[in-house]
Amino acid sequence: MNEPSLITRQRALLHDLIQRAAERASAEPAIETAYQEQVDSVENDFTDGREAVSRRLAREQEENERDVEQVRVRVEAAFKVEQDTANREFIISRGKIMEREQEEK
Repeated sequence: MNEPSLITRQRALLHDLIQRAAERASAEPAIETAYQEQVDSVENDFTDGREAVSRRLAREQEENERDVEQVRVRVEAAFKVEQDTANREFIISRGKIMEREQEEK
């Protein structure tokens, strides 16, 4: 006796479902492995990038500190020169004023 077409179709679909489930079950370990490899790769890239940024930050901080120190030394030297010049001018002006005061007395 022939089975009704609906039952035949259900059997075919059930067989197809079982086959796809088996394919999926066999593919899942490979998918998990590929996923974990991608996660590891991204984590390694992130770690490498973070370390590179940290090294660059440290290098730039050192460069900035050297630049600041150089500028500080130049500013202090310029200040000393200007202060010495101002002191000399003050002494000269004071001397002239005192001479004039003595002459006027």
